[in-house]
Amino acid sequence: MTTPQPDLATALHRRALTVPTPALQTLVWGHPGRCATISEYAQQAGISTEQVLDELGPFLEDGSVDLDVVGGELFVHTAPAGRPAPHALFSAPANLWERLRDQTEPALAYTQWRLIRQMERAGWRVETDPKQVTAGLGPLPTPPHLGIYVRHTLVPLLPFPTAAALTAPDGLLTTLEHAGAAAAAVACDNGALSATVTAARSWMLSRQLLPTVSVLVVESPRFAPTILRPTDSSITPISITHAVADHRLEAPQRTPALPTDRR
Repeated sequence: MTTPQPDLATALHRRALTVPTPALQTLVWGHPGRCATISEYAQQAGISTEQVLDELGPFLEDGSVDLDVVGGELFVHTAPAGRPAPHALFSAPANLWERLRDQTEPALAYTQWRLIRQMERAGWRVETDPKQVTAGLGPLPTPPHLGIYVRHTLVPLLPFPTAAALTAPDGLLTTLEHAGAAAAAVACDNGALSATVTAARSWMLSRQLLPTVSVLVVESPRFAPTILRPTDSSITPISITHAVADHRLEAPQRTPALPTDRR
């Protein structure tokens, strides 16, 4: 199918955001989901934060991009006027901060950004494109917009849910099960592993039929996985090692068996 082409007037007004430094330009257009803050752009482009600000300066002045100061960090918002942006503004693909801000308010977006960076430092590959996270799933009232790769399998990630949100008959795990997910990852705060595991297992045991969703609980700050399978008979969690992972997690529906090799 041929992709419709914009008319000449639209093309003339849809001006692409371009900057002088090739490495920064590559980040903006080639890897838009990789960066969120001025510091991240500077570090990955190999230039100073002052240079990043200088090169973005004209686009900050005309409103094509904006800066959000949250938690002491300077975040770049690539579409402050919304999408599609007014034709007079310069356009760029959505960066990581815009993806997060599109889903929620700044404080929660900041919490999610920190979670992403912490999990990456712990060895996880985090997916931040919501379309990728929900690809192949049915309708969801509140689609998860983060996921983690367990070897080559993408698993939806639920960041810091309450116990009630997990155990409710129409809660997060139930809706993921109905949508066809075979596994879900749950991130919890340091010290909340036992309560989170108990909530997930209680949900499994409360089902009239055997659940089809396996749950990986990852506790801050190490984010080592603890697995709960629908076929486990007790509430005791199983801490996963790479050697036994293939035998501990069964995912009979959408997602194949999930080992815990994070890469």
